[in-house]
Amino acid sequence: FGNQDHFKELLETYTKEEFYLTIYGYDVMNAIVEFQDYKLAENFCKSCIKLNFKNEKDPTPNIQLFGIISQFISKLTEDNSIFVEGFISEISYFIAFDEYFLTQTLSKVTSVKHLDYIGVHNQLTTLSN
Repeated sequence: FGNQDHFKELLETYTKEEFYLTIYGYDVMNAIVEFQDYKLAENFCKSCIKLNFKNEKDPTPNIQLFGIISQFISKLTEDNSIFVEGFISEISYFIAFDEYFLTQTLSKVTSVKHLDYIGVHNQLTTLSN
């Protein structure tokens, strides 16, 4: 990779912008794993979480970013299982605090038609403050 310090600086820049993460995320994560720089991996994952949940008007997450991380999850787990457990717990729960937010989110990202054959559906509820 030539000068590793410059390359790591480039990777740090790429982990801060959604455009770069979406386009180059797989290559960035691959390089992070190759360098075994788990602080940078942590920054990558935190950026994905932050970018996915920053926009309250469009709560639809960019699943592609989480997909990139999931491709490397077994390698990351081998080397830093505590970090991976924290990441998974952060993205595992979706809490809607008001009816409007819940309704908007469900209308944009879910369709239960594909679950009709099951007969029972999990139901999201709102939390009162």
